[in-house]
Amino acid sequence: MKRRSTEEMTSRDIVVEFIENCKDDERAWDYSDVRGHDRLLARRTALVEELKRRDGDQRKTLLPLYRHESVQVRLMAARVTLAVAPREARAVLERIRDSRELPYALHAGMALFAVDEGIYTPS
Repeated sequence: MKRRSTEEMTSRDIVVEFIENCKDDERAWDYSDVRGHDRLLARRTALVEELKRRDGDQRKTLLPLYRHESVQVRLMAARVTLAVAPREARAVLERIRDSRELPYALHAGMALFAVDEGIYTPS
């Protein structure tokens, strides 16, 4: 099945694919599939960039994912929405970090460290 271009997708379609992408990425890491991870990361980046490009920055459509059952989905949603909902995204990252559930807590902690140290500036 040919993947649709992000420009052809509705924001809702992008959110649905974002969720599936995050779950697939988690499986790729579980199986040490670096190529699979890289491919999924590239697609997830394209999805997020398309939402960002849309009128009013539609990354806010990812905010409901802060309550998703999958910690991987919550983590990725928080990371990519730091610019549009900094306090809310930070709170999600802090909860994940404080959960000590590996590897998610480590990734959340690293994201917070990068922001706090000025290594990464959300945009």
